[in-house]
Amino acid sequence: MMKLQILLLIVGTVFLASCNAPIIREYTLEVSPQTKKCVFEWLSTRDPNPNDPNERISDCIQVRYDSSRPYYHHRDIQGFTFVPGFKYRLRIRSVLQTPVMADDPGVEQLIAIIEKTPASN
Repeated sequence: MMKLQILLLIVGTVFLASCNAPIIREYTLEVSPQTKKCVFEWLSTRDPNPNDPNERISDCIQVRYDSSRPYYHHRDIQGFTFVPGFKYRLRIRSVLQTPVMADDPGVEQLIAIIEKTPASN
């Protein structure tokens, strides 16, 4: 009986420790050669409202995961400096701390610039 309790204690400790491990994903993003005006909101971005003069409008990079899909606004990527006029393919690492908090979008970090090509006019 004592061995079972010790085993359950060990398994429970390992399980709880793993619950606090960050969630790490790696993926490739395509980056458009031009930025687009956007507004940063709580955890997302959106197009500016032309009727609201108090909005804080930013230049957002445009990304997509798949070349058959349209670009969408994206927040900054740590370690990546965008240069207008170039298309990029980036290898990204996303780190999300656990337990996941509703107001924490995680951090995206540049692993490598796979490709940087001048945009064709």
